[in-house]
Amino acid sequence: MSPAIWIAVGVAVLCALAPITQGGLRRSNEKHLQGYVRKVRLPLPAELRAPLLRRIAARERWSVLGGSVAFTVAFVVVLAAGWREQTGVVTMLALGIGASVGGVAAIMTGRHALNPDAPRVARARATSLRDYLTPGELLTIRLAPVAALASVVAATVLLAVLSPGRTSGAGAGPSTVAWVAAAATLLVWAASELVARRVLLRPQHAASQLELAWDDICRADALRGLFANAVIMAVVTSITALFAVGMTVTDPQVRHGAMDLTLVLGLVMLAVSTAAILGMLVPGFVAHTGPYRQRVLRRLWAGSELTGAGS
Repeated sequence: MSPAIWIAVGVAVLCALAPITQGGLRRSNEKHLQGYVRKVRLPLPAELRAPLLRRIAARERWSVLGGSVAFTVAFVVVLAAGWREQTGVVTMLALGIGASVGGVAAIMTGRHALNPDAPRVARARATSLRDYLTPGELLTIRLAPVAALASVVAATVLLAVLSPGRTSGAGAGPSTVAWVAAAATLLVWAASELVARRVLLRPQHAASQLELAWDDICRADALRGLFANAVIMAVVTSITALFAVGMTVTDPQVRHGAMDLTLVLGLVMLAVSTAAILGMLVPGFVAHTGPYRQRVLRRLWAGSELTGAGS
């Protein structure tokens, strides 16, 4: 597609990142706010409305800022390098990474001022990722680098099965891209783990248990968005590896005299990529079919009246 179309798509995605407050640029959208409250299933009394909106506005503002900067940089790099065919994939991945990093930055830089005379509420124990993400989500996150590596290793092995005399350069480019994507997946995954731990060490500021519970929800959403990058990149890596094998085994020079072999190799790679993607995504999808935000509340607030609100 034309670069102008991708710019329009990018703008639309950026607007979708801030549905409630547009990053604090306008009054809150009551419809979207009430929809968010219903999904969380926590009460929102009048005195907590402003603190929650400040948190949401900060997250949306930083997400839009991070996404905009990453999209712009990626767009310029793609055009300068002459990678026009990869404009969509590169810019959208960059936008997603930038937006999620921005969402985390909102937590790391957040200052939710309390009245000097207001009570302070703090959690008596340290938290971990298991408190903020469901087991299914964590399994999907842990499987992301495994899925990426499994796909590129399988592609490399299957391409090596073809004798040098029958191979061509048809899949060389995608194969290299797949390895680069796998390395990027590992890098993003490792960076996400490190950043997440910094987030968990960040103190929470709240004047009541209910405000702290809402802060937990905002923190969980930011962490969820952060780790989504590695999962998406693992999917892209698996598809690229499949594409590399597909381009090779469908090349006329390669297929000549090896019709059965190339067919088998193509089917095996299709099975490996499909298994890698589904095996990684299914646990997370299953978790998201249930009340995953309420499971966070039940773990962090077990035995309190807040878990009744979230049931």
